[in-house]
Amino acid sequence: MNETLPLVTLSNQLTHILSLRDDKAICKNLSRLHTLLRDYVDEHILEDINEALARTIQTGLMRTDYITDNSQVLTLLYKIEGTIAHLDNLYKDEDDCFYRLMNIRKELLLQEILQYASKEKSLLDLGCAEGIFLQRLKGEFKKLYGIDISNERLERLHKRNAEVTTFCLDLNQDPIDIRDSSIDIILATEILEHIYNYPHVFSEMFRVLNKGGRIIGTIPNKDSLLYLRRKYFLKKNVTSWNHPHMWNLGSFKRTASSFNLKVEKLHCFGVAIPLVNFIGKFYFLQTTLFKLPLIRNFSTFILFNLVKE
Repeated sequence: MNETLPLVTLSNQLTHILSLRDDKAICKNLSRLHTLLRDYVDEHILEDINEALARTIQTGLMRTDYITDNSQVLTLLYKIEGTIAHLDNLYKDEDDCFYRLMNIRKELLLQEILQYASKEKSLLDLGCAEGIFLQRLKGEFKKLYGIDISNERLERLHKRNAEVTTFCLDLNQDPIDIRDSSIDIILATEILEHIYNYPHVFSEMFRVLNKGGRIIGTIPNKDSLLYLRRKYFLKKNVTSWNHPHMWNLGSFKRTASSFNLKVEKLHCFGVAIPLVNFIGKFYFLQTTLFKLPLIRNFSTFILFNLVKE
């Protein structure tokens, strides 16, 4: 793409394409526009994209059923999102159920990881963004690594913690540039559900992990009250453009086992739907209520601790 086709023109074209009624016309035009935009992203810095324009572009590209290579679309979407969204915003200190739940998730993960922290060990954060967790874990490990698809987010991370070794790559397809059996802990929080080609990232995690090493993280639970509401009341799919794969307790355990990873813990916690948001104001309820055999199936999040034997 050359400079004569500015991004605002792309936005206008997308709006026009999405107004078309003929599926073949949408397919032809959207695929061509996707190629142009992908080439632009590869050659230019995206800092000048404002949020409204980026969201318009995303709206068009979310129609991934019209584009053959969905993985390329997701890669492009996350590159764009990395320029406009800071994941720090998920952990605001506000008296709101959502932010309370996000901070509970953060604290539970840190508690789980710090059990295994050592100045002799290494930790790799997949989808590290601006380094929210890496900043807290600074000094707890011998070596910290971070991977993200957005260069902009990694640059923000380096301003916070220049000691972290980072890699900008696409976990859907790129190999992790770390030698075999060299990582002790992998943090994978809220990242696996975003991966289109999840077998690739599971294989890479297994490869770089030491024997006895652990993969600790969280995933959304597709059987949660939140997603059951989405499926049965809102009549929407549980999966979406940014959640191409979803698991429940049983399916995640089977997936982990298929990659020779032992499931040491599947801890359920949290609920985040309007009718029961009062639960979100109480840490005790968010973290203990969902230990009950039946209720745990409906939790919003699953915290996992996997071991490479």
